Amino acid sequence: MADKAKEYYVKVPIYTTENIVNEKGLFGSTYDNMITAAKERVDKYNSDSTWHVTSDKRAKMSVTGINKIDYFDCNIGRDKCLLLQATAYRSKLIDGYFESEESEVIVFKENDKICSDTHFILLYPNIFNNNTYWRVFIYEDPSKTNDEVARVAKLIMKDIIGYPIRNIKEEKLLSDLREYNVIAGIEVSFISLNDTDDETPPYLAKYAVDTKIKTDKRIKLENIPTEDAIKVYENVGFENNYKKKQIRYLLNNRRVLTVTQEFYENMKQTFEDSFNYRFLVTQEQLNVIFDRDFIIERLSDLVCNFMSLNSDN
Repeated sequence: MADKAKEYYVKVPIYTTENIVNEKGLFGSTYDNMITAAKERVDKYNSDSTWHVTSDKRAKMSVTGINKIDYFDCNIGRDKCLLLQATAYRSKLIDGYFESEESEVIVFKENDKICSDTHFILLYPNIFNNNTYWRVFIYEDPSKTNDEVARVAKLIMKDIIGYPIRNIKEEKLLSDLREYNVIAGIEVSFISLNDTDDETPPYLAKYAVDTKIKTDKRIKLENIPTEDAIKVYENVGFENNYKKKQIRYLLNNRRVLTVTQEFYENMKQTFEDSFNYRFLVTQEQLNVIFDRDFIIERLSDLVCNFMSLNSDN
């Protein structure tokens, strides 16, 4: 029996940016003007050596940044869009090294960068009731770590294009959930730090200065009545000794409502509204997954399907 050919998924999370009201023609009220304004912002970023967009994670040394962005005009159906190809990097990797096939070892220095020039983001302009906003289609190929391209896209949209990804409010989250009798799926993750240590051998315990155990607990649920689904957000029945909780409500039309709660000195909450699509690629197609024509071709049907269902929300 022949081995089954390997298959991979390209994930395409879809976000919507904040609305910007078209006042006195600042951004124009046509799709062409939106695209032109976005190009001008990118050109300014690429040409300004003093403008550095970076983002670092809480209590982490490593930094993610944007080196440069190339853009390409494209059409999906009759609609004009803009495909971005960003070169992003990670730096301050003080504990790593590179080893070549010839066993050459290069130890990273603090300001060295690991770069990737295959972060593709499709921008689809929208105008509704004198508000301009973008649909952001993120091309997350199989070589990327989870949410890697999404983090880069959020940086670009907020700090360069000037249209931050839209967050929703708690009231909107709850009212949208209550439109359903049953929630198709929920994914919950808890991250906790525990000072209790039962694993260090007694002969070493007397030398220990600090010991913490990090726990990442994940729960997947299906077909949950809405009121029970909301209780997960309200923390009913869960111990409150974790540092971070994330809930992903998976709705029937590929829509995903995400709640992230971080418990440090003060609780921080964010609410995101997105849609999750994906498509298969074969082992043979891996050599073309970064080809622009391939990307636009594969995204076209997906974009048309999504826009036909979500044109004005």
